[in-house]
Amino acid sequence: MNEDYQKKNLLIVAGEVSGDLIGAALIEDLKKLDSDINIFGIGGDRMSEAGMKIQYHIKKMAFLGFAEVVKHLPFIKQVQDELLKTIRNEKINYAVLIDYPGFNLNFAKKLKALGVKIIYYISPQIWAWGENRIKKIKRLVNKMLVVYPFEKELYKKNEVDVELVHHPLIERIDKYNYMSRVELFSKFGLSEKEILLLMPGSRDHEVRKIFPESIKAAERIAGEFDLQVVVACSSNINENIFYRYHSSKNFRIVKGFTYDLMKYSKLGIIKSGTSTLEAGIFELPM
Repeated sequence: MNEDYQKKNLLIVAGEVSGDLIGAALIEDLKKLDSDINIFGIGGDRMSEAGMKIQYHIKKMAFLGFAEVVKHLPFIKQVQDELLKTIRNEKINYAVLIDYPGFNLNFAKKLKALGVKIIYYISPQIWAWGENRIKKIKRLVNKMLVVYPFEKELYKKNEVDVELVHHPLIERIDKYNYMSRVELFSKFGLSEKEILLLMPGSRDHEVRKIFPESIKAAERIAGEFDLQVVVACSSNINENIFYRYHSSKNFRIVKGFTYDLMKYSKLGIIKSGTSTLEAGIFELPM
């Protein structure tokens, strides 16, 4: 393959729902620049719809905690081996790794060994925990794309090639086509009470650990302040999981339409992560 063709092949790895959203926006912009670009890797429905050739879906990559990772080590090796095979077969020179540091920083070592240039988009939270990982990032990553000014300063201080980019969530929220409050409440059969929005996570493991206790708190708060509890269900989760962990039917489940729910809710009980940042942008008390 000639060099021009190689430049049209790219690997992207996003292992979570938040990464799927960010990756889809990136792919859409890349396709506008060059509609012939071929993108391979790990992603979700949105990245697939944007034009990526999905080799593993994020549904299969939802490992939470050390024990889960250890249990899935053979599968993780299988995934990495297949991605490396794609790198070789498609003569890919560049990889974009989106957040998901447990997998991506480990995988970056293998990419580096093949001479692949690594762009890391959305920094691991090294300022909160594991700051020593910045040495690993400096050794492995060719370019860091960060979304907060303080991240840029931290990486510059440690002599990492870094660029501050616009946070993709801002643009996504601004462009989102919202339903009206009447449409939302009618579509999902909600009462006229204000919404207490419960967001227990986008992975089965998170729901299992977080939902059973948080729904008890939500029901108590809703009873005291005359609210209705609405559970936001991620697109990659079967909504029946919530009934497995709580027999009460004192809540409604809405799959998708998370931004509509955030816009019209009174209060949120929200798992830490991208969703708390989104809630902050919506000025939703949580």
